[in-house]
Amino acid sequence: MFTPRCLHIGDTIGVISPSFGGAGAFPHRYKQSVDCLKRMGLNVRPAQNALSSTGYVSDSIKARVDDIHEMFSDSSISAIICSIGGNHSNQLLGYLDYELISKNPKPFIGPKCLPWIIRK
Repeated sequence: MFTPRCLHIGDTIGVISPSFGGAGAFPHRYKQSVDCLKRMGLNVRPAQNALSSTGYVSDSIKARVDDIHEMFSDSSISAIICSIGGNHSNQLLGYLDYELISKNPKPFIGPKCLPWIIRK
């Protein structure tokens, strides 16, 4: 079982949109969230496709999976937060590199329908 370390001032939170592209569809809400995290002393780095919005999903399956892999691979990312819900996150299941994820454990924060995508 993975017990995450506490976040500290100066840590970087990675942002992904593995389902709906809420960050791109509602940029003012995304900015409010980023501003809140920054006021807490955290840095925020969106994944390459986190701010995309192509209808009911943020981007292609490949782009969304690449973002997840990017955030787990990057040692400067202390935790990963999902920008919004995950009705379509199940589309990613067959494409995730679970070995990469398990070798780079970090808090994965999102609505109840999202964190299961990283459990195999």
